[in-house]
Order: sequence, then structure tokens, then C-alpha cells
Amino acid sequence: MPTRLIRMLPHGQLQLVETKGEAQRYAALSYKWGKSQPFQATVASMLSLTSGFHMDDLPDTLKDAAIVTQKLGLSHFWVDAVCIIQDSEVDKGTEMARMAAIYENAAVTIASSRTGGARESFLKERTKFKELFNDVSEPRLFAFHYRCRDGQLGSILLMHKYHPSSISREPLDGRGWAFQERLLSPRMIDYRSEQTKWMCHASEGQPGFTDG
Repeated sequence: MPTRLIRMLPHGQLQLVETKGEAQRYAALSYKWGKSQPFQATVASMLSLTSGFHMDDLPDTLKDAAIVTQKLGLSHFWVDAVCIIQDSEVDKGTEMARMAAIYENAAVTIASSRTGGARESFLKERTKFKELFNDVSEPRLFAFHYRCRDGQLGSILLMHKYHPSSISREPLDGRGWAFQERLLSPRMIDYRSEQTKWMCHASEGQPGFTDG
């Protein structure tokens, strides 16, 4: 278990808690900090973080991660900037040495591949798909309804001449530490510019790969 996790509380409230080694299902966030990280755990801020704070206090990437964690029915999530004391070399050294275990033991990793910094939202609207839908001269997307096994009505998109190799490179794709997070996470929800991808070590055929 990570030393600390962020606990989901009612009404958008969050709290940084010590796990004390007790097993807890949690989500982990894989993302790019960008030029600055506006919300961090420091020696001075630890008291306020453990007392509780609101989801709206977080930068957009971290706030989106809290929303996804909640939607998945998990009560805890891990984010490096908040769960590691950033101005403590001792704490950083201890927690960074355990990074592999943190991602390997997460119930799921949320990858914010499409954002270049913590201030950006990965749940924002995908304008590229809207442009394809609105191109009446050459329709390249077709949507139709699909009844899921649980009875809910979903939809399937067909895209003309679509191939995974045509997917644009995302900001997170070129980061070395993200490779470790992607490789070790047993399950990952990858939020990309064109699509949201589900990856799992038990994927049939090619483990860890899906075309979305």
C-alpha cells in the first residue's frame, strides 16, 4: 500500500489519510505535471490536507481523476503531488523507491494522456470527433445504438479508414516514467484525444493492448 491515499468523502470533500499498511482498493493517476504543479503536499500544508479539502481546490487533471474514481465506485485514489511530501527529500526518496509497487497494486490507473499539464482537463469535450460528424461533404463517422448486456442503451462508432497508427502522439506518450506506469498497471483507463482506451494485462491476443 502507498503510505498515503486521498479519501473520497460526501459532498465533494476529500481528505489525505495515512494507510498504515491496511489494504484498500485505490485508483492511481498517471499524468504530466506541466510547467508547474499548483497543488502540492508540503510540510506546511500537511495539516490542512489531512483535515480535509474540497475537490474544487484541485487543478483540473487531479479533479477529473477524483471524479473518475468516484464514478468507478472506489473510495480512494493516489496522486504523487498530494500523496508525497514534495519538499521532504526523505519522504520523496522513500515513496519514489516504491513507485513500481504503487502502480502494480492499484485497482486501476487513470492515464491523462491528452493533457500537457495538471491545469488541463482530460474530461473535456473531444472537438475532433465533432468536426468529423459535421463534415457533411465526406462523412467519416457513423453512430448506431447498441443494447448492452446489462440492459443499458449504448452506442457504437464506425470510423472510415481508421487505424491505430493514425492516432496522434499525446503529451504523456513521450515521458519515460509513464512507460513504467503503463507497463505495471494491471488495468488502465487511458483518456486520449481521439478516444478513451481500456487496457488490461488479461486482454485477449495482445496483453495490454486495445484499439479502444
